[in-house]
Amino acid sequence: MAVKFNHKENAYCNSTKTNKIDLDAMRATSYNWWPYMRQVNGVTIFNNNFYSASTSKHQNDCRRLLADKNINVDLMVDTSSHLDNLEGVIQELKQDCKHLAFQIRKPRTRKATNQQRLKAIMVMRKKINVLRKLLNNESP
Repeated sequence: MAVKFNHKENAYCNSTKTNKIDLDAMRATSYNWWPYMRQVNGVTIFNNNFYSASTSKHQNDCRRLLADKNINVDLMVDTSSHLDNLEGVIQELKQDCKHLAFQIRKPRTRKATNQQRLKAIMVMRKKINVLRKLLNNESP
């Protein structure tokens, strides 16, 4: 395993401490500033976005640790926005939905491709609804 429990940090860390996974707080950060996992109102959110090669490795280490501990993630997002700014995450997902809707309206697009785009829009809208509820301190 690439991360080990560090008693001083009270979290799982890699050898250089650039990946910190706190399972008590359900928060993980890359380079101590970019959170790729956090918990809001009991809902664990994991950001799958490819930020960099090293952060991708950090995310993979965290996924492995979560699997080893039988911990489930409630919501997966793909966003370049900071997870501490859920409003920014929502805005980015809305923008992605608009882009896909635009692609669907383009002439001569394949029906099968448009069906996949429509499914992706529906999934993103569900995620947006969950995030909005979390922002309003409601149960999703």
